[in-house]
Amino acid sequence: MDGEKEMRQFLLKLEKKFVSLHPRDQKIVPFFMFICIFLVFYMLIISPLSTKASQLSLDNSQMTQESFSLEQKLKVLTTVEQRLAQGKEKSLAFRNQFQKLKRQVPSQDEIATVLSHLADSEKLTFLIQSISEKDYIQTRKYTSIPLLISAAADFDHIIHFVKSVETSERLMTIDTIQINVDRENPSRIMTSFAVNTFKIPALEQLIQVYREEVQEKKNETKKKK
Repeated sequence: MDGEKEMRQFLLKLEKKFVSLHPRDQKIVPFFMFICIFLVFYMLIISPLSTKASQLSLDNSQMTQESFSLEQKLKVLTTVEQRLAQGKEKSLAFRNQFQKLKRQVPSQDEIATVLSHLADSEKLTFLIQSISEKDYIQTRKYTSIPLLISAAADFDHIIHFVKSVETSERLMTIDTIQINVDRENPSRIMTSFAVNTFKIPALEQLIQVYREEVQEKKNETKKKK
């Protein structure tokens, strides 16, 4: 109640003061008051809001730039990951193909071992006659190595041995077969095979490089341990 009375008294005084002014001043005072009120309103409300709006706009612009930069980085990372994945796939495919060729084309030292294993599985008495390198058949891409093999076993084991050679993962072919029956043991057959196997010089070089790399990795692993 006291507050209302004071406000009324203040307004009455203000009214009396306004009435006592010159008519010209009475026209100027409302205009002046309007300007003062507008300035106060601008300084207290509009200006802070405008500053905040500018700051928000600046922050939004920075966020947009950062977002764009992040998107570009993500695109680069995605591209790098894709290329790495493709590189790994190609490397794995090449490695698998290389391993397949390595299994198919035995080195000269492995030929006797491969044939011996096949012969042992069929219980053959087995002998490989040495072939001079002058009898090798060389072409531009590969070298054909003819072998003469003598084996003794019963008929079934001989047949199985022939099939094993023909279907072996190693690239070998049987060109001719000579069969003789053992007079002392008719169930035992004496057989001579002309076998061709192959070597590829370029592949042998790759195999050698591969073996050296594998050995280096093993040595590095041992050093770390």
